[in-house]
Amino acid sequence: MKETALKIIKELKEYNELYVIGHNNIDSDSFFSSYLLSKILQSFGINAKQCILEDYQILEDDRGEIETFKKEDPIVLPKEEIKDKTFILVDHNDPDQSLKMNANIVLSIDHHIVTNKVKNCYSIEYTSTGLYLYDLFKEIYSFSQEEKDIIALTVITDS
Repeated sequence: MKETALKIIKELKEYNELYVIGHNNIDSDSFFSSYLLSKILQSFGINAKQCILEDYQILEDDRGEIETFKKEDPIVLPKEEIKDKTFILVDHNDPDQSLKMNANIVLSIDHHIVTNKVKNCYSIEYTSTGLYLYDLFKEIYSFSQEEKDIIALTVITDS
């Protein structure tokens, strides 16, 4: 997985700004995986930002965990700004689950079945996207204990 992680980093360094977004019906895995991936990419000098769309919905079953463990608020994007941004999808690989229009999507990292709707998709059937991110990047990124706790939360809430 180290080679895959290095390939992802190399490919993403060419972009000036990236927005990392989960699906629009936000659960803990979607929220925290977009946060974690943005932090991982930032550590490699990539301008990545966690975002959600203005019409997002936090799933009621996950609201408490998200409010308790979130470290910062994501950027809230109005829909009219989507066409001007470059996106990475996490915890889904179907643009209809978040952006719902022609958007510039350069990557998807997911733990679901591949839809073939995103050209550059890394997906494996795993317990959570958070755990997949950990396994993908653990050899090149030093996860803090707090980040490991968040990953454990994605496993617990998504399984």
